[in-house]
Amino acid sequence: MPEFFVARWHCRIPIARLFWWDMLLVGTAINGALTLAGLFAIASRLPEVAAHIAFALLLPYNLFIFFAVVRTSSRRRTPFAPLFQLTSLIWLVTFTLI
Repeated sequence: MPEFFVARWHCRIPIARLFWWDMLLVGTAINGALTLAGLFAIASRLPEVAAHIAFALLLPYNLFIFFAVVRTSSRRRTPFAPLFQLTSLIWLVTFTLI
């Protein structure tokens, strides 16, 4: 598992895979699953801390993948770098507020 994070942080993953697969597909799935878990905890009348934990677990991955996309897109200097960066910022804000 550490090599997953190291490869992404050191820009060893192609930007297309990092953006489309890791952020938009996997990241959105993780956010959806943990959001549902938090809502289930609220609906099941579990202690509030269970819902807070489910929602708080999202932030570290979201921040990591956002910064990995920004770093990789700026270092690779692709013509789509500003689009990747803007979209990843919108994605981060959206899933942080949800």
